[in-house]
Amino acid sequence: MVTDATQPCFTQLCRLNHYRVNNVWDLAFKVLPLWQKHPLGYMLSSEQYKLLIMSLAGLKLAVLKLPRLVKTHGPCLTSCDDQLDKVVCLKCDQWLFQTQLWIRRPRTAWPSPKIISKIISCGVLFVPIGCKGSANENLE
Repeated sequence: MVTDATQPCFTQLCRLNHYRVNNVWDLAFKVLPLWQKHPLGYMLSSEQYKLLIMSLAGLKLAVLKLPRLVKTHGPCLTSCDDQLDKVVCLKCDQWLFQTQLWIRRPRTAWPSPKIISKIISCGVLFVPIGCKGSANENLE
């Protein structure tokens, strides 16, 4: 995780090592242009991630006879009639150093301590969207 050149609440996910292609999933998730070369290493492209998930979701949704996700709306994949939004995220079970400010932020009423505790117990979710106007928006 690289946060040196990002706004608060945004990050870049960096690949730590090189992969060998062993099966179809390796091909789908490691060789396709999900990873873009950057001076700090290979970064996960939020735009390419959404496009890959959209293509995979289309296959599953067709089987379930649900509307096909055909466009992006922020971090969401959206049906053509705007009736269905889906966000696919990456989950980290631990709260990271960068998220501690949110936990300790002074609050007057909302959210309640009970809701904050519930949120913390769920971990951190990385959604594929960058900071608007950022030079690396598609890599955040």
